[in-house]
Amino acid sequence: MHKLVTIVHTDIQGSTRLWEQAPQAMRAALERHDQIQRALIAAHHGYEIRTEGDAFLNAFEHPSDAFAYALALQENLLDAAWPDELLALPDALVERNNEQVAVHAGPRVRVGIMQGAAEHGTDDVTGRRTYQGATVNRCVALASAAHGGQVVTDLETWRSLTDTPWTHRELGHLTLPGQLGVVDVIQVSSQRLEGRRFDPLRGAARARTNLSSFENATIGHQPAVNQVQRRFEQGTRCVLLCGAPGVGKSRVAREAALQRLTQLEQCWSIDLAECVEQTQLLRAAASALSLPTARYSDEELIDRLGQALRGRGATLLLLDNTDRCADAVAAVVPRWLDQAPALCVLVTSRRVVAIEQSETQRLAPLSEAHGLELFTARATERGATLPTDTASAEACLAIVKALDGIPLAIELAASRIGVLGPVRMAKRLHQRFKLLQTRNRDDHRQGTLATAIEWSWETLSDEQARCLEALSVFHEGFDLPAASAVIDMEPHDLDERLDELCNQSMIQSVSDAQGKRYALLQSIRLFAADRLRAAGREETLKRAHYRYFGDRGEAIFLSAQQTALEHALSPIRTLRANLLAAIEHSADLDPQSAAGAALGLVPLLFTQGPINQGNAIFTRLAAAQDRIAPGRRTLFLTTLARVHRTLGDAEACVDAIERARALVDHTDDPVHEALVLDAEIRLFSSLGETERAVGCVRRALNHLKTHAMPAHEAKLHSAIGNVYYNLGRTDDALEAFESAGRGFTQLDMPFHAARALGNAGMIHLAQQRFQAAEEHFTICLKQYAQARHVEDLARTHLYLGALALDRERLDDAELHYREAAETAAVIAAPETTLVGRGFLAVIAQLRGRFEQAQLRYDEALASAQRGTPARIEGHFRCYYGGLLAQLGRHTEAQQCWARAQALEQSSGDASLTHLLELTQAQAWLGVPERSEELNALKQAMRTPDASGTSLAGRSEDIRIALRLLESR
Repeated sequence: MHKLVTIVHTDIQGSTRLWEQAPQAMRAALERHDQIQRALIAAHHGYEIRTEGDAFLNAFEHPSDAFAYALALQENLLDAAWPDELLALPDALVERNNEQVAVHAGPRVRVGIMQGAAEHGTDDVTGRRTYQGATVNRCVALASAAHGGQVVTDLETWRSLTDTPWTHRELGHLTLPGQLGVVDVIQVSSQRLEGRRFDPLRGAARARTNLSSFENATIGHQPAVNQVQRRFEQGTRCVLLCGAPGVGKSRVAREAALQRLTQLEQCWSIDLAECVEQTQLLRAAASALSLPTARYSDEELIDRLGQALRGRGATLLLLDNTDRCADAVAAVVPRWLDQAPALCVLVTSRRVVAIEQSETQRLAPLSEAHGLELFTARATERGATLPTDTASAEACLAIVKALDGIPLAIELAASRIGVLGPVRMAKRLHQRFKLLQTRNRDDHRQGTLATAIEWSWETLSDEQARCLEALSVFHEGFDLPAASAVIDMEPHDLDERLDELCNQSMIQSVSDAQGKRYALLQSIRLFAADRLRAAGREETLKRAHYRYFGDRGEAIFLSAQQTALEHALSPIRTLRANLLAAIEHSADLDPQSAAGAALGLVPLLFTQGPINQGNAIFTRLAAAQDRIAPGRRTLFLTTLARVHRTLGDAEACVDAIERARALVDHTDDPVHEALVLDAEIRLFSSLGETERAVGCVRRALNHLKTHAMPAHEAKLHSAIGNVYYNLGRTDDALEAFESAGRGFTQLDMPFHAARALGNAGMIHLAQQRFQAAEEHFTICLKQYAQARHVEDLARTHLYLGALALDRERLDDAELHYREAAETAAVIAAPETTLVGRGFLAVIAQLRGRFEQAQLRYDEALASAQRGTPARIEGHFRCYYGGLLAQLGRHTEAQQCWARAQALEQSSGDASLTHLLELTQAQAWLGVPERSEELNALKQAMRTPDASGTSLAGRSEDIRIALRLLESR
């Protein structure tokens, strides 16, 4: 019998060495270990299956009990009294964190937890219940990969929990030995055990890939997969897989890559079907590798990609569908191979591409036997039952022959077999081949593939074909309301037509969080689009498409102002491709529709990126803003003002918000008024125009007295907090932020609440209330991760880095700043990237690693671009100048400080003045005659003024600069 159960396996790491080195102490320790184990198993409703030496195998009915037991076990073992002789041994030493709190003591026990079905019975000898099977074996293997003191589980088990008090960390993929498969491993910890640090899992499969497997993907082509593998094993670094369209190049390449994945660090597939120029190829590669592309020329990007590939270890790059950019591939791949010695490349193309260092492998069509096997398998997967009579068997073989053994054509035919049957299909397919041989194709097999698609088309009724043509204007799917609006058909009639097309496998029906949706295979969509164009209906349908998504985008934008971010983002992710297509089609013809679609993307592009794409869309449409209707133009201008602020164009920013104000003053729309007021307060506050911001605050308060708008009221409190903070009224700012947090919490808008609490956390940090700051930032980190708000996630890592740095926890600070910099770089957020990299340089300098610090300062300041606040760049120019002075490079230091001084004057930041003074004092280090002056300067920075607070007490940067002066 099988039962769903949670298995826990524990054992002591290094126990053999401990027995050899201290047998008596180990005997006492093991007795204590077993007592703790059994007490906790009972306390957490567990069942001891068996023990083997120091290993325990336990079962729990509920996974929450298993985790509670495992973490309690680690904490009890940490507190236990162990023999002094044992604690003197390397495998049982007391280890402490940066705050000198013990995090390890005594024997190190590793724990694996896994939920699943296990076979259970009764032992004939002992009469005890037993559990065995794959779940038990996988759990033992998982525990064996862990380190002493570590608790690990698999992703599915972890997801079975709700509202856990424990923290977790994703450790990546682990390939279990034998036939036990691959698991996504999660490390679980309690707050007390957070200070423990572990090496990577033993035997962990660290490979990362964007490839996924497909059942029976390579029927008939396994020899080709094996040949690709042999070429790489024999030292070939670039294999070109070429052949006819639809012959299965992509499938074979992906299968070969997946099979090789166990021997690699990473494997990435990049589809280049839409790439024509080198720039497009490079950007596609950068996107797949999560590298920013902004501000780089092609030459720079080639080198950056080569450097990135070199840093990723043994990597396989699959460049798929390279026909249209063959010359670019031939130029770029050899350079990457030279830059990254551990890189291998697999290229697919119809033709031979002249790539240096490559070997060509041609992929032939399937044999008749393998073609028939593929046809039968795909037809069965579609739910079709093939007749077994002689005529039908001969017809199936005739279909495979007529399709020239091209897998894609065979699969398309198999998808239709349930409608026509083999005999009718064979007759039609053979006829269509003859009719299409005269098409102007550069490859006769392209005609073969087109034949299969066109034949499928000919099986449709005129009404079905016309509907399918119209549906080709959608990108990556659609729902019934969208299709009904765009193709102007009653929902009831259209629903029936869509069901017909689904049944004939010409479209696919899928269900997601947004409900029932439909999608076309890309090859069929493109074919349908050609038909639509030939019929002269393309422009009419595209116009209906972009008008619909223009209206829908505006509705999404307004809804997002009053709902939780995760709820707002879900429909945007689903509609993103259609919104982008609507913008592209209407930007010049109908800016009104383009602006609406652009607004629909705002919550996504300006939170999860790419931010530069959002900036580009709004700046492109700005020139045509007068052609946007006043109501939508008001919303467009509030976002455009934000874009100009990000890009550093304060004048354009103010102009946009003033235009929005002029429009909203002539309307009676309370929602638009609230949005403009919120934008005015934030923008004027950030631009230092405090009086205007205060005036807007008064106006906003009066507005809310007459309009009950809870979400906008909470946003207003948050904006007011920014104004108070800039006025130096930190207590009032804190109250405003926390009031906003409470308001958003009551409205079930946790992401917005987290943003307000994050601002409150910054005040706590500035006032050195570290515990309160950390509590706020931890809440923020959790919410931003859940909402996948990448930009704010990066910023919160900055705040936590600052918190750790102020508390002199350099390891934690470095971890947070690295996370911030890497995350921000992916979404092209230059300000956050600069700060993260800059403080990594500061940490290196504090540790005396001056060469590393210099490299990081160079990298950080290279992130500065138009729109980066002058005060931020100025701060790191000051720090860098201090480092250069310490290294005796005084001329370069003076140049750095001169640039910082110019930035100080443009920013008006008083703290920058003091920071410049302190970092310039680094040139005095080691100069005896200036020691007295140096001491006086440090004392001045720490002396409280009339308010009772010193400059060092008010500014984290001043505190860091003082530490740099004293770290020599």
